[in-house]
Amino acid sequence: MKGEDSMSSSNFFEVKMTKFDYKNIRNIVFSAILLIGALFYIEAIKTILLNIIGVTTPFLVSGAVAFVLTIPMNFIEKLLNKVKSKKFKKFIRPISIILTLILTFGIITLVIALIVPQLINAVVTIEKNLPAIAQKSIDFLKSYSFTEAYGEKLDKFVNNLSWNHLFDRIKGFFDGSNSSIAKSVLGTASGIFGSIANAFFSFIFTIYILADKEHLSYQAKKLVDAIFLEKAPYVKHVLSMTKNNFYYFVKAQLIKASIMGIVTFIMMMILGLPYPSMIAVIAATTDLVPLIGPIIGVFLGVLFILIESPTQALIYAILGIVLQQLEGNILDPKLVGNSLSIPPMWSLFAVVVGGSLYGVVGMWLFVPLFATLYKVVSEWSNSRLKTN
Repeated sequence: MKGEDSMSSSNFFEVKMTKFDYKNIRNIVFSAILLIGALFYIEAIKTILLNIIGVTTPFLVSGAVAFVLTIPMNFIEKLLNKVKSKKFKKFIRPISIILTLILTFGIITLVIALIVPQLINAVVTIEKNLPAIAQKSIDFLKSYSFTEAYGEKLDKFVNNLSWNHLFDRIKGFFDGSNSSIAKSVLGTASGIFGSIANAFFSFIFTIYILADKEHLSYQAKKLVDAIFLEKAPYVKHVLSMTKNNFYYFVKAQLIKASIMGIVTFIMMMILGLPYPSMIAVIAATTDLVPLIGPIIGVFLGVLFILIESPTQALIYAILGIVLQQLEGNILDPKLVGNSLSIPPMWSLFAVVVGGSLYGVVGMWLFVPLFATLYKVVSEWSNSRLKTN
């Protein structure tokens, strides 16, 4: 009996050793050595990675821009594909690219034309009227009973401010009299030319990606097959899921921001609020930032309208809150909610983590990435439950 027990236990350990074979041990040891080495040379690795990112930045920017431009280009291609002529078919992609670029540059030009004159006007108004605006705001606050106790302190604060000194400091900063901005600009002339060259190459590379995106996708799939072998189908499934999440997230954000910008402009025109074009553009632009963007947009709008009238600023603040409620309860569930099956809590978590690591770009990147991770974990959990 004892002999049988010892035999069965030795068989057990042999089976275990077969499952946990020497190849696995070798991989674990090799991974541990790599990890320890990485910890010792973390600064050198960081420098190498930053250099690689610096060299590949134009290509990364091109890929990101091409990804965004694919959205209007696909729409234009669908329209052009309705033309039945066979000769016309081979010109669909070049025409789509040209129309997409014209549309993009047209929108950028329109935005600049709308926002710059009103922004200059707002800055000039601030410089001329800031003391009066401050006093008007104080008087507006003092008209409410709950601020009566602080009225004297507010008046004293405004009267003690040296407006001329404040403007001189601001002008000095931009003129370079109290800073080295001019020297910095001259000193970085080569950097500016380098940036222009990078922008040019990024533009050319973007066109190549748009023109040949199907072939590039085919090559990427072949590379995945070659690297991952039997695991390639699952890797391609995850990559496809990631691509779709990014595509639909960007598309939803662009549509949502456009709607919010247009509605803001219309409502401001109806209510007779100042700077409707500029603030509508600000509202649309900040709305691209998930969750916190609309709040920033309302805050900036209130600041600009406060130049003209505290009452109108209050009206815009109420308008902004109402529009945010409509956005959160109607647009977000219909557009973003349908495109990314991720609970709001995880969206907020992704925005906070992405924002703390990489700013606004991180907010954009982490939401679809978390959506992919959430889906992968859900699929894994479901498969484990079915297996057991």
